[in-house]
Amino acid sequence: MRTFPAAIFSRVASRRHLGPRGGFSLLELLAVLLLMGLLLGIGLPAFQNMLQGGLQREVKRLTGILRLLRNEAVLTRTPFQLIIDLDGHAYRVEEEDPDGELIPRDDPAEFRRHELPSGFELQEFELFGQGGQVIQNGEVGVRVDSSGFMDPFLLRFIFEEKPYTLRVATLAGRLDLEEGHLEENQVGE
Repeated sequence: MRTFPAAIFSRVASRRHLGPRGGFSLLELLAVLLLMGLLLGIGLPAFQNMLQGGLQREVKRLTGILRLLRNEAVLTRTPFQLIIDLDGHAYRVEEEDPDGELIPRDDPAEFRRHELPSGFELQEFELFGQGGQVIQNGEVGVRVDSSGFMDPFLLRFIFEEKPYTLRVATLAGRLDLEEGHLEENQVGE
């Protein structure tokens, strides 16, 4: 029978009784950091899009309403008004009857009063070419005549504590969203 020196046997035995070693290897640590970086790289833009989604969703909704108003005015030969409530942070559509009286519209549903979500704060309204007259409170009506013509305007607001300017250039059919509170001559530069 072969015998091993006691020093070798004791080293082998002591390794078996240590159990799993504590801590992480450098390779394991790098793998976890890589995985966290990938998740952050994918998740952060999605989170930013979610925050901007509210802004884009509301601008898209308003754009759709303006287009629908123009089409409805031309097809029915009826003037409309988009009423913007600067204090209530909302807007709605009213139809002008033959006597010139404004009647609230509930059909289609897009014409009903729409409250802007929290985080939106309407600041100012300005019609183009009105000598710089800025309206900061109350209700403002934007008339859409039976030919579909609507005066171009600026709507300045704050969303999530950032200032924005919405420029509606109705002759060109454009609606531009710019970051910052811009003046008529600054928009679109």
